[in-house]
Amino acid sequence: MGQLGALQGLCEVLHLDQLAHGPLNQDPQCTTLRRYASMTLTNLTFGHGPNKTLLCSTRPLLAVLSLQLGSPNDDLRQVTASVLRNLSWRADGSSKEALQKSSVVVSLIAVAMETHRESTLKSMLSALWNLSSHSSNNKAAICSAPGALEFLVRTLS
Repeated sequence: MGQLGALQGLCEVLHLDQLAHGPLNQDPQCTTLRRYASMTLTNLTFGHGPNKTLLCSTRPLLAVLSLQLGSPNDDLRQVTASVLRNLSWRADGSSKEALQKSSVVVSLIAVAMETHRESTLKSMLSALWNLSSHSSNNKAAICSAPGALEFLVRTLS
């Protein structure tokens, strides 16, 4: 199986796991599966444009990642934010559009405001930084989230 097949397989595994067990399932086996699949996606998208384009064109994956941010498991939230950070870094036009349409910005800012672990927060803020550079709509989505501006100012200080 080549890299393309591996990417598609990981997307399918994450999607099927969420369909079968629900997005907020706290079973340790589901969490571990999701973490490892997301770690692999993080590694396969680091600096690799074609892989990022493929994943962003897989609409169910972006929805899965958005829902996965809501997990109570900080490790899973952090690695999910890392996937989104990589997908949004130097993204091509179609990837930027897909990320914007998926509303991951709204999920990221909402979860970032609830996050207390520094490493998780850094991953989320990095993803938000990349996504906010894509469009005025993403910037507006961040700014319009209740309490987001206050949170960002507080975080900066």
